[in-house]
Amino acid sequence: MQIWYTLLPDLHPHLASLSECLSPSERLRAARFSQEKDRLDFILSHGFLRTILGGQLGAPGSAVSWSVGPFGKPHLAEAGHAGAELAFSLSRTSGAAVCAMGRSIPVGIDVERIGPLPDFQELAASVLTPRERGALASLPVSQRERAFQRSWVCKEAILKLEGVGLGVHPGALDAGPGCWVAEPFSLLWEGQRLFLRTFEFAEQYVAALATRSEPSAVQFLRFEGP
Repeated sequence: MQIWYTLLPDLHPHLASLSECLSPSERLRAARFSQEKDRLDFILSHGFLRTILGGQLGAPGSAVSWSVGPFGKPHLAEAGHAGAELAFSLSRTSGAAVCAMGRSIPVGIDVERIGPLPDFQELAASVLTPRERGALASLPVSQRERAFQRSWVCKEAILKLEGVGLGVHPGALDAGPGCWVAEPFSLLWEGQRLFLRTFEFAEQYVAALATRSEPSAVQFLRFEGP
């Protein structure tokens, strides 16, 4: 199991080569962004993903193709491809992207930027379960927003793992206080045991990995360019 992470501003010198990796449909999607920063983040994050996938598959990043489920969960397109058992998940936020890859083990990953949340109370009331809200209220006030952000990325990682996206409201999923610490933990959701771990990087970002079986080992790898 590998988790790759990158800071998107660090990839700006590689914009041309990463852009060349994109598929025609990705180029069209990039062109639709009205904000230049959003367009660049999309190009850099998808070029990052394609470069890593290409390295795993022994192919140019531009040659990799995948299909997506109804809620956006990706699957490598070629059934007989060397990567038929390779599962992956990509997430990006302002200034950073992460990608999880596993052989014969489905994965889901999410990343968020750590920072003040002006609508923190409304968000917590909307996406946390009553048990989670009670546990959050027991923390010192100074720790609550960071704990909430860890809860949020865990919920998003689970929804990406399951491929249900916004088809399930995050408030229907109880991640509990296990996601507030760096140690791996597990939980039951809809009768199935899921395994999670959170990690922070660059002092600004928190990410969560979700899997259906416990990984024997997880490598954390920083991507700084092709």
